[in-house]
Amino acid sequence: MRIVFFDLDGTLTNSVEGIFKSLDFALTECGYPVPDKDVLQEFLGPPIVYSLQHFCGISEPESKRIYAKFRERYSTIGKFENELYPGVPDMLRTLRDRGYYIALATAKPEVFAKEILAHFHIDQYFNHVVGADYDVNRIHKMDILKKAIADYGGPLAMDGVPIAYMIGDRSYDMEAALATGCIPLGVSYGFGTVDELMKAKAQVIAASPSEIPKLLDPFYGKEGTEGKSDLGDDRSASSTSSSQPRGRFNNFEEAGVPFGFFGSILNTLGLLSIFQTLMGSHAHAQDSQSHSDQANGEVMEEPQSNQSEEAIYQDIPLDQDEKDVDDPGYIDLGDENSDSGFFDSFFDDSDFFGD
Repeated sequence: MRIVFFDLDGTLTNSVEGIFKSLDFALTECGYPVPDKDVLQEFLGPPIVYSLQHFCGISEPESKRIYAKFRERYSTIGKFENELYPGVPDMLRTLRDRGYYIALATAKPEVFAKEILAHFHIDQYFNHVVGADYDVNRIHKMDILKKAIADYGGPLAMDGVPIAYMIGDRSYDMEAALATGCIPLGVSYGFGTVDELMKAKAQVIAASPSEIPKLLDPFYGKEGTEGKSDLGDDRSASSTSSSQPRGRFNNFEEAGVPFGFFGSILNTLGLLSIFQTLMGSHAHAQDSQSHSDQANGEVMEEPQSNQSEEAIYQDIPLDQDEKDVDDPGYIDLGDENSDSGFFDSFFDDSDFFGD
């Protein structure tokens, strides 16, 4: 069994409206100016009292007074000024059907979190819910995730391989994952940014809820109830049609079972290092060619925005070793039906031996 701990706000639900309106109400009622949206954006993720102190410079006693006003509105109206991200119910249903243990680990007060899950009829997919509890000083994501792990009570690794994931949209989620032995999986459609998640050492970043099952089981078949993908045939769950982007990998093992098996054969024959060298030479040649095309005036693709439209993989070990995340050295596997992917171009021996 694999284990998934989900964040709530910015991962499963878009709760901006309810939070911002309740903050506006609380600050105004307590005689404080409402900060601009850039500052308010920082409130999405950490506890409200913490945010008032650190982002607005308000004292702890006053922050607690403002939070009491915040709860007046949020507990009755604000918590339902909220919406599910598209694809969340189907994603949760897929994970449940594959046998995952699914828990919620949110900095939102636990009572509100349970009401929100029930309101959107997704509580049925969760084995357990852990939220903030000010009475026992369980406020920050690290403590909340530790409680969720303790309540689960099972191992987080099997044969030395991590089998637990923390999925969230902010750096706090990724940091808590790394500190507790979970695999940090970020989402770029929430309140955080790709840059924030990369710097916090997210190992994988999903661009939509529907990508999450594919990223948890890159080659579905070694996990789950029937050993088949959710695509209706025997293809891996990471296989896509030509109209869908595929993930990017930056090491052999991330590429899944078939490529890993091929790599193990090469390793047995003592050829893996040669293969790696050739791959590096090939990537360098492709990069040089792209620069040449640009110099010759050929049309280049527009650079992508900060919010990626496809999954991003980052090879971050759980011991938090430093890595230059600005140049992760991705290998673009291309589309399933494309002639330009890594596998097609790599095995074109003309690149190495001439035409």
